[in-house]
Amino acid sequence: MFTRVFYNDIRLIYLNIINSDKFQIGDIEMNSEKTASEIAEAVIDGSSANAPGYLNGNPRRKEAEKERQELKKKKLEQEAAFFDDLIDNLLIPKGLVTEKEKSFVFIQENAAASKKFWEVWLANYNKLQDMDGKIPLKSYIDHEFDVKPSIQLKEKMCSVPDNIFEMDFYFERLARFAADFQTEWKTPHFYMKKNQSGANVLKEEYETPRNIEAEQIVLKIWDLINDFDTVNTLVMDYYSKVLNELPGKTIDTENSKQIYMDIFGNARTAKVFEQNRFGLLKEYGTVLFLVKDNWEKRLERKYDNFTCIEDVSDTIDTILENRLQQIDSMFS
Repeated sequence: MFTRVFYNDIRLIYLNIINSDKFQIGDIEMNSEKTASEIAEAVIDGSSANAPGYLNGNPRRKEAEKERQELKKKKLEQEAAFFDDLIDNLLIPKGLVTEKEKSFVFIQENAAASKKFWEVWLANYNKLQDMDGKIPLKSYIDHEFDVKPSIQLKEKMCSVPDNIFEMDFYFERLARFAADFQTEWKTPHFYMKKNQSGANVLKEEYETPRNIEAEQIVLKIWDLINDFDTVNTLVMDYYSKVLNELPGKTIDTENSKQIYMDIFGNARTAKVFEQNRFGLLKEYGTVLFLVKDNWEKRLERKYDNFTCIEDVSDTIDTILENRLQQIDSMFS
């Protein structure tokens, strides 16, 4: 119950906002962020009466500018098509983005970083959806650890999948977090201020502490996608090799260890793999607690089944250390 509340409660923030291109608070009407499609139309028409003066009377410069604008428009149209497809055919149907948030999935002022995040996210998410063998893989995962990490962590960081490295779970959380905090970052917040006549008037501001805190969380999420990309590739390759070893075998603890040893070949390679994937889990935990603390302030509520990031990090370190000792024992 608390898992569902934590990950869906943020939608309540926007219940006072109508689901349209504009929303109104008091006497102020505000336009939401432009869509990618609208941005794609914002190019210079060198032949128009409103073209910049430096193009007048210079055919070669006008032709060069026309070519540059056509390339720019093509690039923007490709971006628009990418984001329109991403939002309409995946993020909204999956419930990862709300109708209001979809206008903030693409951040125009940070176009390169914004696009890179979603491109990397989509490539990984599609690969995960296309991965076969998740059901037969479960028998191996059930014997992978002496004690499942999820059992040790589920009361410390609200919710984790039974397979602690079920990467779909984390990519969906990253998308949800990014959509919410990009919206929070780019949405103006309102406060009362006295005008020259001494009357209270409602003012909007984009650089409030709320905007700045949301921006910092977004930047951490954007940075984290690179590590998720690297580790997801390693984990998927590992699971693919496990699946190749499963046919004709009865999976128990001993067989699971033998498969693990056959895949990695030596203790050093296995340890590097474990350090990478558990290190990513710690990074995710850091972002998760930033999200949780922010939501608690914004919604004025307390979420259960969390301890603190220090406790979670220490627990992950302990699980990893036990795993490394187990690897030493396997290969000795």
